[in-house]
Amino acid sequence: MKQKITFKKNFMFLFTLALLLWQVPEANAQGDFHGVLQSDPISVCDGNKPLEVDFTIGKVGSFMKVSVKLADGIEYDGGLAIGSSVPPGIFTISEEDVSDPANPVFKIAHSDGSPLKLAENVVFSFARKAGCKAYINGKDSNISNFEFIDEVTVEIDGTSKSKSTLPYGVVYPNLVLTPPAATNDASLGDDIERTYTVLNGGLTSAKKIFVTVDYGDASFLQAPNAATLEVDAGNGFVALTNPTIDGSKVTYTVEGTNLGAANELENGKFITLKEIQFKKM
Repeated sequence: MKQKITFKKNFMFLFTLALLLWQVPEANAQGDFHGVLQSDPISVCDGNKPLEVDFTIGKVGSFMKVSVKLADGIEYDGGLAIGSSVPPGIFTISEEDVSDPANPVFKIAHSDGSPLKLAENVVFSFARKAGCKAYINGKDSNISNFEFIDEVTVEIDGTSKSKSTLPYGVVYPNLVLTPPAATNDASLGDDIERTYTVLNGGLTSAKKIFVTVDYGDASFLQAPNAATLEVDAGNGFVALTNPTIDGSKVTYTVEGTNLGAANELENGKFITLKEIQFKKM
């Protein structure tokens, strides 16, 4: 009688252990990422760069939900596409929720609506762009130790797996302004003319530059042509027109051929600005 009870307990223990061992692989069989997730540097406010993801399915399910958490200052910028698949041509990809460009969500499913199968593989990609916040994070990264890292999560019927990109960089223009000469010796009523340069010492071109001059007193700007600003990108000075005036501050926009022959201020090149003002009485 005791032997029978012992046998039954041992049998139950072995059966339970076998059941647990059988279930563990299923719980982690949602799939695998292949290779590293890496990105070329992204230029701030200038185009985009793709991120490619290679994933093999390890769980039968209705579809794949792909959630992406982009680094602070990086945003989704379209370009969603299937690159390749095994078997070929069986997947479609769509935007599930891109209302928050920093956290886009995609959906990958079979074109014919059939369930996903084990060992199927899909390679997909999407574009990301870098905004002004990326410039701030990149500029201060040596102090804050900030890293640009994106995270991709694939979920199949409630089971998910995540992988992060390798750290990548952002590139941006680094404008260096040569201070204009002081005009302390100017007399009342004298016209003041002074020049200064703007050099792009960054790793990418600048397609638009805003120059703001604060004259200290809004009443000075009430006189017609009280102040003007001209730019020379190598072919002579050209007057900048239609500035924005806010109190005593005047902001000029420099763009197009005023930045250079390529319609941008390229790395290592400069423009010369000439400011002319009539000293207020």
